[in-house]
Amino acid sequence: MNNNLDIKVWDNFNSELFSEWNKLTLSYKHEFFQNYVWQKIWFEEIIKKDDNKSVMIIGVYFVNKIIAILPFEKKKFLNLNILSLTGFPFADYFDFLLDKEFLKSNPNLKKELLILIRNFKNIDLLRFNNFTNKSNCYFLLNESNLKIKLYKSYQIEFNKNNNIFENKKFLADTNRQQKRLNLLGKLSFNIAETFAEKKKVFNFFKIKKKKQ
Repeated sequence: MNNNLDIKVWDNFNSELFSEWNKLTLSYKHEFFQNYVWQKIWFEEIIKKDDNKSVMIIGVYFVNKIIAILPFEKKKFLNLNILSLTGFPFADYFDFLLDKEFLKSNPNLKKELLILIRNFKNIDLLRFNNFTNKSNCYFLLNESNLKIKLYKSYQIEFNKNNNIFENKKFLADTNRQQKRLNLLGKLSFNIAETFAEKKKVFNFFKIKKKKQ
């Protein structure tokens, strides 16, 4: 590892981490779910209430300059120590916090960061999921030889009769959810077509997501 590359590890969200976190998030683009306040609430509500989980948040420094925060959830499963990015199960996207421009101008440091991640002690499995090709995570990992698993996503496809879903599991899940919702009240479907209707739907889901 580069002699000028140092790390600091936090096992909770405190004032020191808040200060370092803000140095990266206030200066560089990041996903909403990497907001410090959101992450701290997630930690308080999910991790602290589960004795089998903890956090391992790694700050990476180059000549005393914070260049990365790697926020991991640590859990044990089948006697394996597993690291995954923080935010599960409520975050839509998971990511690192990076000074990406600095790393672009110092490609060797990017390689050192990847070596650091690949050589965590006492960790059996690293799990990365739900990140986009514009994310910091993708930027750091895209040149590695880590194996990428392409997960299947469901989409609605009609057959030639234009009335039956091609995917039988999707159809069964949809019917089951419709029956469940009908028990709560009369179920109807509406398509938002105007800007005002779409805004109403968007605001509804925004409020529900915030409460979640």
